[in-house]
Amino acid sequence: MVKVGRMRRANRFLLMAGLIAVVASGADASLWRRNKSNAPAATQSANAASTDPAAMTLNSIDVDGTRVVLRTSGTPAYTSYSPSPDVFVVDLTSTGKAGELAIPATMPAGVATIAAENAVEMGTRLTRVTFRLSQPMNLTASAGDNSVIVTMPFTATAAKIAATAATNNDEPIAPTQIAAKVETPAEPVSEPVAEPIVTTMNLEPAPAAASGPLPKAKKLKDVAAVGSAIRITGDGELTYRAFQLAGPDRVVVDISGVRNAVVKKNITVDDSVVKRVRIGQFSPDVIRVVLDLDSKATYDVSRQGENLVVTFGGAPAPVIASTIKAPAPEPEL
Repeated sequence: MVKVGRMRRANRFLLMAGLIAVVASGADASLWRRNKSNAPAATQSANAASTDPAAMTLNSIDVDGTRVVLRTSGTPAYTSYSPSPDVFVVDLTSTGKAGELAIPATMPAGVATIAAENAVEMGTRLTRVTFRLSQPMNLTASAGDNSVIVTMPFTATAAKIAATAATNNDEPIAPTQIAAKVETPAEPVSEPVAEPIVTTMNLEPAPAAASGPLPKAKKLKDVAAVGSAIRITGDGELTYRAFQLAGPDRVVVDISGVRNAVVKKNITVDDSVVKRVRIGQFSPDVIRVVLDLDSKATYDVSRQGENLVVTFGGAPAPVIASTIKAPAPEPEL
């Protein structure tokens, strides 16, 4: 009997030790799984970013006579536009700037500076290359072999050649000789890219009402479709800049000095010209309103009190009643 009792106690000890071992191993496994799921997250995210096949880099900016070549690690998708007569911009979509990227020390004729910076527009990361010009002129962009080629106009090329000839005491160069020296830009590749655009801007405000100007807007209140037009409403007079982009076709209205109080950020428009309107924070002090078009169309922006009205194809702007009264003029003493 004594032996049997001892055996039972021994079995109970073994059973308890086994249960403790199982619980401990389960806790270790749970802890290991938790660490495995959490610890590599940052590493996995970093690896995914570094191995993303869609991500490209802008590796170099080279000046080649009358051209500036933006060399990328793959076939680029880009948009080019002129927000003002003396600025030309190339946005390289889904592209990052290489850490060792150098800006050329010598600029082509007519170009004062070139700058490259990483940016995010409407959730899409891009590298923005900005050309600031010493005089207004029309630059063009075309696709090359893993590159975007920005070409100076003939007038800038002629001025540079003439200046070089005068410096070297050469004989005057005939216009036909100058034309022969202009390099032909590379033919576009078959990849679909944005076409060069002629920017249309309307920066002139409408004449102020007889009762005086409205106060400057501090808030963007509403964006809505009014027939075939788009109405942008503030709580006062809106300060804006408008321009057109291609690939895809869209009109951009940048409104500065206001905070965004529009609740709906994407508006579907049932119209043959405008497909959708998007509202977003482009920079800390600029609200960007993007009008996605079905195809390229001429446009106009008119001011009606606290409203901006965007129309297309030469259509007249609908009359929108102002809800803000201009301050009465102070009486003369």
